[in-house]
Amino acid sequence: MLTAEAYERTAALGARLADGIETVAAAAGLAWKAHRLYPRSGYAHADALPRTAAEAHAGQQREVTDLQRLYFANRGVWEAIYSAGPCVGVSHTAEDVDRYLEVLAEFTG
Repeated sequence: MLTAEAYERTAALGARLADGIETVAAAAGLAWKAHRLYPRSGYAHADALPRTAAEAHAGQQREVTDLQRLYFANRGVWEAIYSAGPCVGVSHTAEDVDRYLEVLAEFTG
């Protein structure tokens, strides 16, 4: 299951997800940035990604994250790790990424 092709596919979907997060945020007038860690993305509710733990902590908007997780869960989209943000798994498809981004656009719109 964890073949080179699977890693390539999930990395491409992860890039699609991160690009989409930033596109949706920009369309809503938000300066959010997305981490790009191959299949894993995450949010920086700021105009730059943190470089240190102190910067990450200072830029954290817990109320936004709590509300976003609840909003997404009520629409069938679950992020398993509170502090890590969304992650593309080997079973995910481009349609799954697009659904996530649709819910994000609803949330930020």
